[in-house]
Amino acid sequence: MVDRLGLGIAGVINILNPDRVVLGAFHSALLAAAPERLPGVVARRSHWGRCGEIAIAPAELERPELAGAAELAWAPVLADPLEVLGAP
Repeated sequence: MVDRLGLGIAGVINILNPDRVVLGAFHSALLAAAPERLPGVVARRSHWGRCGEIAIAPAELERPELAGAAELAWAPVLADPLEVLGAP
């Protein structure tokens, strides 16, 4: 599973060229289980990973699933703030 995750991350890195990758709950557990293997797979399979090490880190939120819930709560405000505020 670690190798498959590494291949997926490498693909995303090849397309987006981020400066870091942050992994959520389940994927963070895979990183913890193989802290050297996962970055190694990513470095071997991504073009940008070969040029320089791209940081792969676990998310620091204690309950990352709540970030999505908070985003849903704010969706109406972000979509049309004037309507939500009752502006004419």
